Amino acid sequence: MRKQRGLTLLELLVVMGSSALIITALSAAYSAAARYQEDAPLRRAERREIADFENRLTLLLEDAFLSDDVEDDNSYFIGLSTAGVSETSDTLVFTTLSKPIQGGYMQDYGAEFEDLNDEYGPQGGLCEVQISTMPTGDPGIIEGAYVREQVPADGDPTQGGWEQSFDATIDELTFEFFDGLEWQADWSTDEGVRRLPAAIRVEYRRYDEEVYHVMHVRLRNSDVTQEDPAVIEQDTGDDQ
Repeated sequence: MRKQRGLTLLELLVVMGSSALIITALSAAYSAAARYQEDAPLRRAERREIADFENRLTLLLEDAFLSDDVEDDNSYFIGLSTAGVSETSDTLVFTTLSKPIQGGYMQDYGAEFEDLNDEYGPQGGLCEVQISTMPTGDPGIIEGAYVREQVPADGDPTQGGWEQSFDATIDELTFEFFDGLEWQADWSTDEGVRRLPAAIRVEYRRYDEEVYHVMHVRLRNSDVTQEDPAVIEQDTGDDQ
């Protein structure tokens, strides 16, 4: 009859080491799962905030409108650096077609025009929109990106209308404009070609973030294409 043999010291040490490795791996997996459960709601909320900002900004930008009348001073598209510290534009002022007239405004036949404006605000016409982290008026304690809207546009792109916080989490915000061939740092229909850029590239950074987010918005009312770019042809004097 064979005599049973017990565990040797070496085998016992191997078993103990393997058990320690398994316990360590399980502890790490549990810690990672716990951190994920804790961080996931915060990350989802951050993604929702980013998506909400980009969606609202896209809705404003893609409806930029420019009248076909070159003498119309009430429609324009201007991107410039108001801070003077960036090669790209930090402020964008443009006109859009105004929102539809409110039903209550149309149905209140007996009210005076001034009373309707006091209750519903001006209706119809072009709307002037300004987007920037540099407020036109006194921002008080509010920070971030601002939007200023004026209905109807009055031909003065520097002031007027109602300014409010657009997104208080935005620390930096810049714009670049695609002319059909390349990206431009600024744009002015008052000084250059009276056409809308084909697209806008927006770069922004939120407070407490080091990463920059980039988004592109196609302007639906632009007629600029690669075959018909919005560039000013230079006179080289070759045809003299």
